[in-house]
Amino acid sequence: NLIAQNAYVFILATGMLLCILTGGNIDLSVGSVVCFTGAVGALLLIIAIRLIVACCSGKRTPPVPTSVLVRTSEYGMTNITLAAIDSMVQRCCRTMQQIKDCTTSVLPSGSGISVALRLVLMPDVAVPEFSEALQKNVKDTVEGLAGVEVNNVSVLIVEPPKQNVRNASAQ
Repeated sequence: NLIAQNAYVFILATGMLLCILTGGNIDLSVGSVVCFTGAVGALLLIIAIRLIVACCSGKRTPPVPTSVLVRTSEYGMTNITLAAIDSMVQRCCRTMQQIKDCTTSVLPSGSGISVALRLVLMPDVAVPEFSEALQKNVKDTVEGLAGVEVNNVSVLIVEPPKQNVRNASAQ
């Protein structure tokens, strides 16, 4: 309360300090310096209030689950992490020789999970038949090993990244 009542004294003192530091001449320009100091102080106060409001009222995203429920028994619950399921999917993809590179993503979906695969395939692979076989293989593997229902296995086939070849015409 004491600070709030004497804030104008602080503004005047800051203005006088600026005048003295800039050359020592105290004249009619003191009023303009005090006014400028008050405006800067008010601007800083507005910025501080906006920052406080922005920090306090930020939209909080709900936490993303990191595991899914496998089963509940009379002894307790069994959960498996999404990272463990992702590792299973990666191993499943590595067993297929038609896949050059595989990036996976496992997300909870309803009562089970959804698996997204981003693949780089070897040349001359029949995509429709291969993707259907891969989807079935991933679904059967995860449901068999983890006991978690796989709701969706989506496959995206991408081209391999282009290699930077220097002086290809010279060779």
